[in-house]
Amino acid sequence: MRKGRDLEILVKNIESIISKDDVAVKSPDYIYGVVSKRNREVDVSLRSKIGSVEILVIIECRKRGRIQDLTWIEQLDNKRKDVLASKAIAVSSKGFSSGAITVAKNLGIGLRESLNLTGKDIENWFKPTHLKLFHLHGDLIEAIIFLDDELAFEKPIIDELNVQIRKRPNEIFFIKLKDKKRVSILDIWKMVLNQIQIQEREKFGLEKIIKTISVNFTNPGDHLQIEIQKEFIEIKRIDFTGILHIQTRDIPISNIQSYTENGDREIAQTIQFNFKEGEFNTELSIHKLLEQDQITISIQKYSDDLE
Repeated sequence: MRKGRDLEILVKNIESIISKDDVAVKSPDYIYGVVSKRNREVDVSLRSKIGSVEILVIIECRKRGRIQDLTWIEQLDNKRKDVLASKAIAVSSKGFSSGAITVAKNLGIGLRESLNLTGKDIENWFKPTHLKLFHLHGDLIEAIIFLDDELAFEKPIIDELNVQIRKRPNEIFFIKLKDKKRVSILDIWKMVLNQIQIQEREKFGLEKIIKTISVNFTNPGDHLQIEIQKEFIEIKRIDFTGILHIQTRDIPISNIQSYTENGDREIAQTIQFNFKEGEFNTELSIHKLLEQDQITISIQKYSDDLE
């Protein structure tokens, strides 16, 4: 994730929660400039309609090591005029200089600050120091495949195929018909665990158990093929046997922030937990909307190379 993107996501999430259903919140957004004659990137945009009038609000965020001066405010006002926005808001992680505050007031630019808080600042509504995650873990013991047309091949051929899959579970053996993606038996096993996690996780505990799970590939979107003797044959079923149990992790608080207007009106407080989940980084945020006295949760997943 590029530097400063986390602040943009925080602002987008809070504005989405506060906004009504008829407000479209997007981050980032690309809006055509009538003066520059090119698309201008905007950190966060809010679009709505009052009667027959289209309303556009743009929000720019800066996570820098110093307070922001009037130069940025003037630049933001020029961008507002270029994209024909009704309102522009500047969000800084370090606040604004007195000159920036004066210029923003004269130009009608809204100011927001996102400042770090401590546990003492939120103890009146949030006391935990960790988030406990429960995750279904499974060690694959064996996988046996059943072909859609088993009579086309002799049993020793199918038996040898199952032996090879067991010996080399990371090898690429299968093709997903939906997108032609090649997957290994371990990839399919992970998909099965994710599905169990959604539907049946409460059936498992901390103690390890051995369980066999049969997966039928009847849904057209799930169809798999395997190449045998230069022929592609559809998979009818796979029987997975694995050791299953629930794993727990304690995730500490990563960050606590306030979202404030003009340095005095506190809009929201946010507690963030960051952790790795599979191939994705996950950010779970708990937002306290102070004026509404409302608590909401947002979850953001992103890969390591996300811009």
